[in-house]
Order: sequence, then structure tokens, then C-alpha cells
Amino acid sequence: KMIKYLLLILIIIIIININKIKSFEEISIEISIKEEEENGTIIVDLRSYIKSEYILNNSNGYIIKFVRPCLNFYIDKENLFKIRSFKIDREKLCPYDKNCYLNCDLYIEKEEIKLIKLKINIEDINDHKPKFKKKYYLYEFDENILIGYRLQLEQAEDKDLSEKNSIKNYYLNLFNITYFPFKLNYDKKNHLLELILIKNLEKNKKYLFELIVNDGENEEDKCLIEINILQNQQYNNNLPPIFDFNLYKFNIFNLNKTFIGKVHAKNDFYINLNNNNKQIYYRIIPLIENSNLFQMILFYLYLLLLLLLILITNILSS
Repeated sequence: KMIKYLLLILIIIIIININKIKSFEEISIEISIKEEEENGTIIVDLRSYIKSEYILNNSNGYIIKFVRPCLNFYIDKENLFKIRSFKIDREKLCPYDKNCYLNCDLYIEKEEIKLIKLKINIEDINDHKPKFKKKYYLYEFDENILIGYRLQLEQAEDKDLSEKNSIKNYYLNLFNITYFPFKLNYDKKNHLLELILIKNLEKNKKYLFELIVNDGENEEDKCLIEINILQNQQYNNNLPPIFDFNLYKFNIFNLNKTFIGKVHAKNDFYINLNNNNKQIYYRIIPLIENSNLFQMILFYLYLLLLLLLILITNILSS
């Protein structure tokens, strides 16, 4: 009997307090704002997204707070439903990302509780122009370099990473050069800029030209490139640079784009000449395709062995 009385009391307590339990609603809001907006810019008025006539007509007595601190935004003290922003530098906030999103959750409380999941897209503006690290680059080649040789060039840097405002293209200004044996190739997807030799070189020839880069709004920068073609006895460096080791192994403990290791290659010819102007450029070539090919080979070998096993079993059973 005691247990029955306790259960009855518990049910009565629940019934008495059930009307006091506040209803809960979750609202998702996604907005876009431009970077570098002035401090205090209103980014959203929450009343525009809440379907409640009572809230629209009477905002007194409501509690509105961020679930956790959202450092780039704050709630207007005079009108709690208005969210304002500080001045945002997108390149500092998302230095490596083409898309920049911030998630700020708020709750509104009175008779009911509303959770506002606010997703903010920080739009890039073209506040940086592309820029080369140097204004002059010098390269020297042997006259017998074969057609198809690729010279990797140092690219310009642009802090604006969005598709709209980042680097769009490179092109050459050849001045008055009538015979130019190279073709410029820019592969944006693989972050590759190179000159490809498409014609025979002429010995003791010098090519002086401009490399120009532009971005989404045609802001540009330029550098001067000089290529000298030397005779065999003047130039003895047809071999590529050599890495210090044949194998480098790095352990990655997270995916936060932190430094994981260092590789180094050298060219003894330039070291002996004490020529510090000769740079070595590195390019990472993914091995995913080769890995997939290896897995396919293993799969087909497995099928072949399975068929042989079935064939042998049938022969023995017959």
C-alpha cells in the first residue's frame, strides 16, 4: 500500500507541475554579411524569424542570451532582438578557407523557450590584391634542354581566398620578343604555374619578359623574369635537385593544418657557385590513383583465386 500511495503522490506532483513546464522550439537562421562592416552593424533582427504576434508587439520581459560567447557579435542592449557585429577581418578569421561560416546559438526565454541556431556566412570582399614575393627572377638553362621541359614559377599570394576575389589568371608581356620558345601554363586546381618548353632553345640567347597576375576585380601585380640560355661548357646542371633522404615519414595527429614536418632538396652545382638566387620549387603529387589501381589488382587476384578454388572443388567432387 505504501508503494501505491507514493506513486499516487508522484503522479499528482507531475500533474500539478506539468503546466509549468515551458514549451521548447528550435529555429534555424542562416544569413550572410560582408567582412569589414563597421562596428555596430545590425546583422539580424530575430523578430523577423519568429512567428509570434505577441513577440512582435511586445518585447518586454524577454531574456535573450548567447548559449556560449560569440566574440564577433553582441546583443543590442536597447533592443534585445537585434544582433550587431564588430568589424570582422575574414582573412584573420578564416585564413585558409574559401568559405567562412560562424555558428552562434542563442536562446529566448519568457513563457516559452526558443533556441536560435544562427549560421553566419562571412562574405569576402576584395580588400587585398595579389602580390609577388620578388620583382625579379633569374633562370639559366643549358641549350640542350629537351622540348617538354617544365619550369615551375613562384606564384603570387592573395589573402582573398574566395572564388570571386582570389587569383584568376596569369599572363605574359613579352615586350618585343619575336621568338619565344615557352608556353605559360596555369593549373589553378592543382596550384601549379609553369613555363613549358615547346620549341628549341637558341644558345647565348636571353629572354626578358613580364609575368602579370590579376584577381577577380582585375587588380594586378607584375614581376620581371629573365631566362639566359648558356652553352654546354658554361652550364653543367641537367640533373634535377636531390632530396636529403629517399623517404620522409610524418605522423599527423590532427587535421588543424598545423606544421607536420620538413623536406629539403639541394643542387650541388649552385651550392658550389655560391648562387643564392637559384630557388628550388616543390610540388606534391598525390598517389591516390596508384593506390586505387593496386586495390583493383588485389580484388581481381582474389576473384581469380576464388574461381580456381571453385573449379578444383567441382573437379574433385566429380
